[in-house]
Amino acid sequence: MKLQVDPEESLTEEVQELRAELVSTRPGTDDSTLLAASPTAICRAIATADASAHFVRKAALGELLSFEAAAEQLATTQALCGVIAGRPLELIAPSDPYDRLLESLQALFRSLRAINRFSPDDGRPARDDRIEELKTAHRGVLQSFIPIAGYLVLTGDVGAELEARASQMTESISATAQAIRKEADDQASELTALVERAREAAASAERLRDTAAASSEDATISRFSRDFQDEAKSHGMFAIGWLVFAVVSIVALAFLSDLLIKRWPLGESLDDPETLQFLLLKGSIAGAGFILIVAALRMFRAERHLQVMNKHRYRALSTFQAFVENAREDPTRDAVLLETTRAIFAPGSTGLIGVDGDSGSSTTLLEILRPSPRQS
Repeated sequence: MKLQVDPEESLTEEVQELRAELVSTRPGTDDSTLLAASPTAICRAIATADASAHFVRKAALGELLSFEAAAEQLATTQALCGVIAGRPLELIAPSDPYDRLLESLQALFRSLRAINRFSPDDGRPARDDRIEELKTAHRGVLQSFIPIAGYLVLTGDVGAELEARASQMTESISATAQAIRKEADDQASELTALVERAREAAASAERLRDTAAASSEDATISRFSRDFQDEAKSHGMFAIGWLVFAVVSIVALAFLSDLLIKRWPLGESLDDPETLQFLLLKGSIAGAGFILIVAALRMFRAERHLQVMNKHRYRALSTFQAFVENAREDPTRDAVLLETTRAIFAPGSTGLIGVDGDSGSSTTLLEILRPSPRQS
């Protein structure tokens, strides 16, 4: 930590010699300069030394043997020396406190010099002992400076500086509080934006769900509509086929009847066995043709009936889909669905076949699907 109030060029020759002795790595000790130095010079030499290069020495000693663990203690010690160095101790301090402070500063100087000259060969236990010596020397300096600091406060020398530092600390605390308040406001704004985005996402998801449900319903209705339409076309083709078959059968029966009557007439007497056999053959052929024609006509009527009913169901579902697309309210949907169900499952009277056999089951189904009075 460099002493900001004392630039490099303003250091006296005494301070420069002390600092050179402090950061020197030559073997042996020479305390002549230290013993002759004043407390102010010792403090300035300590405060202006490069702690990282000469005390911590992480690059030179490595991770395990460096004084990285004492970096905070070193910074505190240099800061204390920087405060002491700015005071004219020789002029205002009493003799006894002055001497005790000088002795404690000399001990601190020797402790820092020992740290600077520490070698990896000394081992880790020696490194730990150096750190403890530094802490002890720092406490000694602090304890010996407290009476002098009190005296300086009474004389007004330190009071102005303490007041200035208190003012700086107050401004720093105020700036920190404003920064914290601004950060809190920014986080509150971000949280509000997140809540709004979450609400928009929920609304979008709700709209997508309704759209998906409506699309699924429309797809189901369309599928059943196509089924009924396909069934109507199929039954229509079968009805045409049976109608053609019945017409062909009628023409064939008429031609065969003409052939049997005109070209193979009966005999003169019905008592003749051959005449009787021939009569029975003609009757059997005519009866079989008639039965075949009746069956074909019945099948035509049945297929035609199914075609008409499936067309009716197809139109009912198409109508229901049109109503649903234009009115999404539940009462309207329920009413249209009930009428559509009746149109699909109720017996239909097309005039082609009777519906007596289906009326019971259809009525029961409609009663099941009809909403009960409690539900309404």
